[in-house]
Amino acid sequence: MFGTADDKRIEVYNQKPGVTLSTRTVNDDRLATKFDGIEITGTKRYSRNWTMLAGYTYSFTTVERTSLSNPNNALVNADGESGGRRHNFKVSGSYEFPYQIVFGANYRISTGLPVTRTVQLVTCSATVTTDCTNQNLTVNAEPRGSALLPALGTIDLRAGRIFKMQSRGQVELTMDVYNLTNANTPYDARTGTGLTTVRYEGAATGATTSIPTFLSPTGILGPRIIRFNVTYWFGAK
Repeated sequence: MFGTADDKRIEVYNQKPGVTLSTRTVNDDRLATKFDGIEITGTKRYSRNWTMLAGYTYSFTTVERTSLSNPNNALVNADGESGGRRHNFKVSGSYEFPYQIVFGANYRISTGLPVTRTVQLVTCSATVTTDCTNQNLTVNAEPRGSALLPALGTIDLRAGRIFKMQSRGQVELTMDVYNLTNANTPYDARTGTGLTTVRYEGAATGATTSIPTFLSPTGILGPRIIRFNVTYWFGAK
């Protein structure tokens, strides 16, 4: 937010009035992306009634520039971390109990997504002549990837039983539970600076209130879902 103790001045570039810009396509080494990553996967093949698959991925991407279209894009907090979640772990497995009762589970967790705070600058006018620019500008207020969204973790379960039919078919009854803990973790958020007006529960006629824009969620993990399934297998032995 503006007007708080952590406010800092940002030096940006302003365009002179009446100047016409033209674009030119060139290759430039400053538009560099560096990626480091590793992936580890382990598999337990099905035996003794159970199987498991686990994997871990590390990925780290940095950029020097993302654009040279103007000095603000090229020089104002242009470099830093850019990309997805740095650490990702997932494990899934299943076990078959007596009487053909099957149980499966899936767990995944990822570290927070890096985001970059931006700020929209004031445009000069007849009444505003200082601390302003002659064109509409939004620049990075902090080095790229300075903030992280919360870690994202979910647990999904499946339980079921198979019934063999005399007609050489079989019926499988299963129940799936998604997001077992009913987590409401945000996976996407606003990056602007200042205040955003929102309506209570998103209703068109709901009461309005102002909240800090930066890191206010725009995407939240869906609620717990329980699903029941019936599957018939023709000709299965």
